[in-house]
Amino acid sequence: MQTREHTDYGGLDELINVELAMPGYNESIVNKFARALQGRTKVLDFGAGIGTLSDIFYQNTGRLPLCLEIDQEARSHLQKRGFPVFENLSDVGTG
Repeated sequence: MQTREHTDYGGLDELINVELAMPGYNESIVNKFARALQGRTKVLDFGAGIGTLSDIFYQNTGRLPLCLEIDQEARSHLQKRGFPVFENLSDVGTG
């Protein structure tokens, strides 16, 4: 049986820079999926990073998305922002 070794993402600086440098781009992404998700009770940001899109989604809709992120440092940022955070997809159903 093969196991996959977990390594941290290491791209945290890039995520922060994109959040700061591309607000219009991020807003347009969120607007597209917010329209498509109208009426849904739960939303999952899969590979949420530091929560850039989740934060915009929450600010625009008032709906707090669930966040799935494997990187510990990014999860820490998500938790500080107040998002429900999961490391494994199998844990999402229990949250």
